[in-house]
Amino acid sequence: MNNSIPDQRDFWNRRHGNELEEDRDVNPFAILAEQSFQPHSKVLDLGCGRASDAVYFASKGHSVLATDFSETVIDHNKKTLSNSGVDFQVFDLRQSLPAGSESFDAVYSSLSLHYFGDKITKGIFSEIHRVLKTGATFAFSCKSVNDQHYGEGSEIEKNVFISPKGYLRHFFSESYVKELLADGFEIDLLEEVQEDYVGEDSHIIHCIARKL
Repeated sequence: MNNSIPDQRDFWNRRHGNELEEDRDVNPFAILAEQSFQPHSKVLDLGCGRASDAVYFASKGHSVLATDFSETVIDHNKKTLSNSGVDFQVFDLRQSLPAGSESFDAVYSSLSLHYFGDKITKGIFSEIHRVLKTGATFAFSCKSVNDQHYGEGSEIEKNVFISPKGYLRHFFSESYVKELLADGFEIDLLEEVQEDYVGEDSHIIHCIARKL
């Protein structure tokens, strides 16, 4: 990231720190995605936040590694969810994923892959392809270009903005998702939905794909 972009780790540590005591329900998309997992899958959750989805996956018999950029939320999860069966790890998605090739049966990410510019985003998707087994599931959601917050803040590249609050947001289109998945994935579900997210009406893209 260049010097014009505020410290993103500091932003997310502060944001998560302010939300640690809030209840967080399982995302309906996690319930939908889990139906595409094979029984007893090894699952990588990228950007787990409060980890309600990761805990749900573990309750369904999956082995889950849940990662997040924020040390604050991972430390909290380790303390409060120690009996959940989920392994937690601090991880920066701009780095290579912490796993060997073809080591996961599923990768899941809810609203966590849209905080990077195009070059880094494509690198992340390449890494996800690397760590997934053939035929494995990749399920993710991202904010859409049709979202009400699109265009707010300073645009630093196409569909990528520094929000007024100081964090980077990359809004996805369905065509961009297809471009990201064109080399090595088959899409089973691609839809744009309008749903509540933290008390706001949001436009979100859901995608479930399989590694070829």
